[in-house]
Amino acid sequence: MNWFNVRKLFIRELLGQLRDRRTIFTTVLLPVMIYPVLGLVMMQVAQFVTENSSKVVFVGQYSFSEFPELIQHDPTSAVLDGELQLPDALLSVVAEEFPEHATVDGVQQSLQQRLDSKEFDAALILSPQFHEYLQYLKAAVESGRSAREELEKLDPSEIPGPVIVYNSVADKSKIARARISNLLEHWEERVRDTLFELGNLPSGVATPIALQLDDIAPEESQAAEFWASMIPIMLLLWTLSGAFYPAVDLCAGEKERGTLETLLCGPAKRVEIVTGKLLTVMCFSFATSLANLVAIAFTGVFMISKVMPVGSDLHAKLGVFPGWSILWSLVVLIPLVAMFSALALAAATFARSSKEGQYYMMPLLMLALPLSMISVMPNVELDLGTSLIPVAGSALLLRNLVESQFDVALRFAIPVMASSAFCCYLTVRWATFQFNSEAVLFRESEKWDIRLWVRQLFRNKPILPTGGMAIFAAISILMLRYIASASATTPETYQDFVFDNSLSLVLTVGVPAILVACLLTRSPASALRLKMPSLSILGIAIVLPFLLHPSVIWLGEAIQYLYPINPGMKAATAGLEQMLGTAPLYAMLIAIAFVPGVFEELAFRGIILTGLEKDARPSSAIFVSAAFFGITHGILQQSLNAFVIGILLGYVAVRCGSLIPTIIMHILHNGITVILSREGTADAISGLLIDHNGGKIYSPAVAVIGALVAIVLLVILHKITKSHDVDPVPESESPQGVYG
Repeated sequence: MNWFNVRKLFIRELLGQLRDRRTIFTTVLLPVMIYPVLGLVMMQVAQFVTENSSKVVFVGQYSFSEFPELIQHDPTSAVLDGELQLPDALLSVVAEEFPEHATVDGVQQSLQQRLDSKEFDAALILSPQFHEYLQYLKAAVESGRSAREELEKLDPSEIPGPVIVYNSVADKSKIARARISNLLEHWEERVRDTLFELGNLPSGVATPIALQLDDIAPEESQAAEFWASMIPIMLLLWTLSGAFYPAVDLCAGEKERGTLETLLCGPAKRVEIVTGKLLTVMCFSFATSLANLVAIAFTGVFMISKVMPVGSDLHAKLGVFPGWSILWSLVVLIPLVAMFSALALAAATFARSSKEGQYYMMPLLMLALPLSMISVMPNVELDLGTSLIPVAGSALLLRNLVESQFDVALRFAIPVMASSAFCCYLTVRWATFQFNSEAVLFRESEKWDIRLWVRQLFRNKPILPTGGMAIFAAISILMLRYIASASATTPETYQDFVFDNSLSLVLTVGVPAILVACLLTRSPASALRLKMPSLSILGIAIVLPFLLHPSVIWLGEAIQYLYPINPGMKAATAGLEQMLGTAPLYAMLIAIAFVPGVFEELAFRGIILTGLEKDARPSSAIFVSAAFFGITHGILQQSLNAFVIGILLGYVAVRCGSLIPTIIMHILHNGITVILSREGTADAISGLLIDHNGGKIYSPAVAVIGALVAIVLLVILHKITKSHDVDPVPESESPQGVYG
């Protein structure tokens, strides 16, 4: 072998790959840029897996004379709404008397029904016989050897120990059972130490308390627990992979074979071509999922059951496959298959070759995997909030179907399907847009030299930013925000908060946008939409925040209803909120209203929205810029609220062609929120407020009236900007469809 030739060929092929900028981007730059973005998303998803207190019911007497207390009262324990809070044990205890003349079996049946209705997470039964047993145990240890020998003969199964009623299929119930068991284990140690002090404890009662478990989960649900955690993730991966490879062949493959031009010259419309290809990809995706399900069912039921001995734990978990439940899950896959197929089709359309198309598989997986992993996280259940999360809601619904929890699945099936159908609609629109773009379908080879590229980037600068510049600015901002969030420390004074928050927003949000506008465009003012609008538009921009503020507050309440703020997060921010509540008003207005209102608008409604508008429809540009705006907010509830507000601000910026109205609206909205949080302000507008969850909030009538008047003003804004030329640059360089 001639190593000289090998070295020459290696250098040739390596340089050839490095000249393809999309290869470099997808293999090197994309992971570096996307992981901080995923980090921001995971910081918001983290509240779903943080530990909350488990609500449990203690039936019977849990205080025993001359024995240690089962529930140790300390200064941190508190009673709220009749529930004893145990922060150290993460338990919220409701004490109930053991019914007179009742049996343990009767109490168990009653608790099973209440637990099945989700009244609490788990229950602990402490029968009167258990109290008598403890007294007998104490007397036997104190009396002497003969009594202790008699005690050693006790059958552990006859000992009336505590009974825990729980549901092994429900994550919250399993966590509650583990916490109760941990509490009982520590108490048992203290009981044993007490008995040792009274006398020599017999070896037969080294474990004086025999714990009993009552699992109310159906046998088929217990057997399907393993499959319920595995099948949703596997199905999602099969669905995506089954859609991606046919999509690459149908789009990028046709480009390589030269048959795409012939297809486009035919009588079929572009949307008809997209629909035909989409249905084809969906068939392959669904068939892949079905074939894998059949294969794993055969393996699980026949192969594993033959290998593993009957009656073993592994046989019980792997040898029982929930076949009929899986058939129901195929219905859930239909909108999910359509969404993944459209995503794969759009990505494959953008690819110039089959090789390039393979590179786009990893970004799609990186988007789908974190969402699908929510289904295996502890303490995360299917509810109205999680059912609206794309992919995650489908994964949780699949888990409930596999576990035969059809009551929960049917209750939230419609929100899950609606969320998936809406995402499917958006992805189909994106795929159609890709097929309607000649620049995407017939892209030429993109071999490049980095020196020539940098030189051209600064010499031949466009008047307005491009879509690539907008995405670069957005990703850069998200990366910087992630770094700032990870390195942030808790401020000790309000001065620290004002300085840190303001400096962070300027450096991580404002500076990247201003640099892109100044360095990469010929008209920074046009790129940032810095143009003075008419006085009528300014008047509407000033009035709108006052009218919409009640609706925005109620929107926040609705979001918190769907996604409650984690108690741990509330406790962590309580001290900061108290400190900021006593800070001077001007300082809070600077940090929370003025600085975000200016620099966030320069970034998201300025450089990002303007760049996206140039390469996409205005509605799509507004939606994407609002999504980036929402992700930058570290808390999930704030992100969703910011996303909705970002859509409104984006619409105003597009209609007016100016950033001045949105800056005014942003500053005023945040400023109103700061002022209303001050003591005494609520008294001044008490006629507009009502009591709600222990606080004050706008009355629904005020919110509805304000929203209706705001809609009228938005209609007026739409009309007065319809024929008004707000673009300061030539039409060839202006964003597409400024006025819709």
